[in-house]
Amino acid sequence: GVAISYKLFPFLKNTKKKERYFVKSLKKRLKLYNTYLKKKGKMSKIVPTHEVEIIFKRSLPQNDFETSQMINNLHGLVPTEKLISQLSFVENATEEMEALDQENDEFVKEDSSGFGTDETNE
Repeated sequence: GVAISYKLFPFLKNTKKKERYFVKSLKKRLKLYNTYLKKKGKMSKIVPTHEVEIIFKRSLPQNDFETSQMINNLHGLVPTEKLISQLSFVENATEEMEALDQENDEFVKEDSSGFGTDETNE
């Protein structure tokens, strides 16, 4: 995995440079669209181009097993939300943390109902 990363390094460096050009041209195109639609009166609210976030994703293979081992090793040393954001298949770590908390709350409710009580004691 690491050896391949070193071989791909020049490619990734070139890709970053091209992404900067793409972002610049896409923002320029968005500004042209906004100007045109504003003059035509077809758009009531125009989003400033500096507020638009353009994200590029590469489809390079990820070693999720190695990442999960790193997360387990750093558990307790680094905030959990930051660790979860390292996973390649997680889009928004905050949403995932909220979903995990909700899932844990439901599990506690189901588990406590087996003892004949509806309230959970913390």
